[in-house]
Parts: sequence; C-alpha cells; structure tokens
Amino acid sequence: MDVDIKGNTTKNGLIVGNLQGELADFVVRKYHEEFRGTRIDFDRSIGEGEVLKYSNTIFNNFANVLLRQKTGNTTRVLTGEDVVQHWDSLPDRSSTYADTCGVAVFPNKGLNEDHRQTVLGIVGKGSTSVPLIVYGLKPVRCDNDDGFQFTESEHTEVKEAQYLQREGKVQHDGTLGNLVSSKKGVSVWTPSSPSGLGRLCRDWNEGMNARDDNLLDSNSSGRVQILQDPNGLDEIFLGYAQIDRVLAVTEIKKAVLRGEFENLDPNKLNYLPKDLHKSIMDYEANLPNIDSQTAVRTAYGLYELLGKENMGDKNGC
Repeated sequence: MDVDIKGNTTKNGLIVGNLQGELADFVVRKYHEEFRGTRIDFDRSIGEGEVLKYSNTIFNNFANVLLRQKTGNTTRVLTGEDVVQHWDSLPDRSSTYADTCGVAVFPNKGLNEDHRQTVLGIVGKGSTSVPLIVYGLKPVRCDNDDGFQFTESEHTEVKEAQYLQREGKVQHDGTLGNLVSSKKGVSVWTPSSPSGLGRLCRDWNEGMNARDDNLLDSNSSGRVQILQDPNGLDEIFLGYAQIDRVLAVTEIKKAVLRGEFENLDPNKLNYLPKDLHKSIMDYEANLPNIDSQTAVRTAYGLYELLGKENMGDKNGC
C-alpha cells in the first residue's frame, strides 16, 4: 500500500495533505468493520486519488490511531497545534472543515457528559479546573445510544488548554509545541459556558472551533487532514530506543550537563526539528514544560549528533 501522501510541504519539511486514495479506502474498511450496523457506520469505496469526505470527530480520531499504527508513527491526523503551526500550508482551507485528532474537555458538567467522564478517567483525572485537549483517543464500538465509546491508545496525550477559557486568537509558541493566547494568529471559538466535551475542529478559513458538541455531525466539506514526517524521526527513534517522555528529558538533561549543546556544529542542526534551532540553547530552562513529541524528536537528534554510546539504553541506565 502506498502511504506517501499528496500535499503541501511545511517550513520544517513535513507534508500536510488530505486522506485519499488507497490509504483512505483502507481506513474506511477498518472503520466499517468496527462500527458495522451502528448509527455511526460509514461504508463506501474510495477510488484512486479520491479525497475522503464526510469526516467528523469519531472518524478522525479512529483514523489517527489506525494511521499511526499502519505507518509506524510517521503519519497521523493533525492536532490543534499542527493546524495553527502549519496554517498557511493547509490544503483547501477556504472550502473545507477538518476535525483534529483531539477533543476539548471543559471543567463543568454538560453535553456529552458520559464521554467527558470517560475521557477524564482515561487521563487519570476525576475533574479539571482548566480546559483540556485530549489527543490519541481510540473510539470503539459500544452498545450505547451513540454506538461508540472512547478508549485509551498508546498515543493518548492530554494538554492543558488555557487558551480555551475565552474566545480569542492563538499562535504556536515555536519552542515547546504549545498554543498560546495572542493578539494575532488563528481565531478560536469556545462555548458560552465552559462545560461538556466537544470537538476540536478547523472551520474552513475562519479558525478553530471548540464549541461544537455534535461529535457525529458531518457533510461533504469534511476532510481528514493528515501530517506525514518523511524522515520518520519519531518512529525510528522509538523503534530502537523505546524511550518515553521521561527518558527523553533525562537524556537531554545529561547532554546539557555535559555541555554538549555548547559544542554542537550549527551546520548539523538539521537533525533537529527546524523550529527548535533558534532555541536549542534554551532547553535547560524549558525542560519542565517540554511536551512528549518535542522531547522524543530532540532526543533523537541528540542520538544522531552525539552518538549512540552517549545515550542511555531502553531502560534508561
């Protein structure tokens, strides 16, 4: 199966495109197998080069986990951070909407409350005082009114989303991989009351929508927008080192203490994500807040630059 996607190349060498063709048909077949006979079933053949339409929160979250498994973690559905960071590279932005691979969880009880409680339990929280974005959930068939329930996957990740406390604009911070409130940037809409669980969706060219609670709503303008890392940095490093966030941060700390960052050849910094280049010397100060993807990719860059013998083994020894 051809898993190379057609799309636009971002500033840091990633590819953003629409799920289409053989890969889209594969995802639809798997989705149909899981939800056959339920109200959320979706069953149609996707032809060569045909772009998948009629997407929603449940389909896109299902597709995200499946694509990451199928492609060795090199291809996934966009996160909210991806949408904002690569806004100018998103295909068909003015004529489509696209759900991310996440859901917005608000502090108060509200619509989709059963799913809200399930997701809070998955991330180990009985409650939350700030809005959360939870990525990497896996929808599975369930005998309830909706026909599904969210479950944890190996890619589940939770982020506090202070920016969802009020409507405004956000920018990608460019260092830690987070979204921050800003006077400029991409608009974000939030519910009038911080309650329930909703979708996190790009609404055409207007911005990010976190106030829509209809997880199953879809129409022909819906797309599954995906990101592909042609170099497979995450998959390669995870494949032979099996590290997690804690070990990655540990390795970065060790390199900082050894003074390795001070001696890096600037011409070799292309091993690291390009948006980290200008801040590479600031990692010691930023370590407490570093997110898992950035930690893994940076640790991989160190692995290549410093040599395997300088990095801990898979047990962190």
